[in-house]
Amino acid sequence: MTYIYATAIFSLLSLAFGFHSLLRSRLINTKIFFFLILPLIITVIYIFENPNTDFAFRTYLVFISIVFPSVVIGLDLAKSKSLNQLYNPLLFVFMIIILGCIRLLPQLASIRLNDFTGGTQQISYIYSFAFLIGLIAITDTEKKIKGWYFKFAIPISLIMLFFACILAGGRGAFLVILISGLVFTYRILKKRYLPILLLTMVSIYLIFNLLIDKLGVRFLESYTRIFSYIDSSGINIEGASNRGWFYEYALNLFYENMLFGHGIFRYTIKAGAFYAHNIFLDILIQGGIILMILFLFLMFSFFNKLRKILNYDSKSNLILIFVIYSFTQLLFTGIYLQDPFFWFSLAYVFSYIMPKVKHSNIKYEKN
Repeated sequence: MTYIYATAIFSLLSLAFGFHSLLRSRLINTKIFFFLILPLIITVIYIFENPNTDFAFRTYLVFISIVFPSVVIGLDLAKSKSLNQLYNPLLFVFMIIILGCIRLLPQLASIRLNDFTGGTQQISYIYSFAFLIGLIAITDTEKKIKGWYFKFAIPISLIMLFFACILAGGRGAFLVILISGLVFTYRILKKRYLPILLLTMVSIYLIFNLLIDKLGVRFLESYTRIFSYIDSSGINIEGASNRGWFYEYALNLFYENMLFGHGIFRYTIKAGAFYAHNIFLDILIQGGIILMILFLFLMFSFFNKLRKILNYDSKSNLILIFVIYSFTQLLFTGIYLQDPFFWFSLAYVFSYIMPKVKHSNIKYEKN
């Protein structure tokens, strides 16, 4: 219990910092207030449920020490409408990851997945995050890329990251790239950047055929792992790292208490260090149908508000990096209470104050 009380004290200090940051602007509304008292809410739930398991405590500790600071940052950036301040730091992260990719790519191409000691799954996730940053860099009209070297280097880097993710064999990372590609294809077509899209598609096609010809079995090994959940009969979850077992066990836990679930932390008493590798199943296990209804309403409100923000403020395009990455990952892996990008996205979008529109026929204008 000493650790719980110590962490609770830390949460109160974080809460005080958040209040101090936002009180200066006098912009605290109901939604911001809710996010600021999240550590207190989570602490009360944890003490009330008293799970007494290491996995539950680690989840609680990660939320208080890592997730909540990301919430405070999201609130502050939304308050000041200054998310674009992250552009240069993210571009720096992108360049560092690219340098690492260049160094590791020969090893990825020559060593079989089972023999690679660098952790290909983790590497692929990092590459997919960099891929999102690069997409923002070449499609964001607010931040024009300066210098011919960046204008050529970033598209080439994106193609390299795409194939590096395939060689790493990461299914989740490939889905991040696929979904982000679809989202930004829509945005590119909307902005009439068709030549960029066509050039990228032709480049991917040519390099794809080149890799098959040069790498042969090694490339097919990664390709087979990424699409292992697809066979002649359609979708086969059993081919996706035992996801079928995780989903079946999660549903069995849900059926035991369909209405209210087992508790956000208390379920670990029965299931141990288990999570469903799917945010919807995790919600059903923890809070049953009641919590799922609240979550679906939350997600509908979130994406509706996100759409309005993107239409109104093009400086907020960077939020797509965190939204696409975290939401896609949580559909197939990860724990939502331990994901700082997920909660950063929620805090930023819900606390973003939209200007009041007097007439329904007035459209939002870009800054």
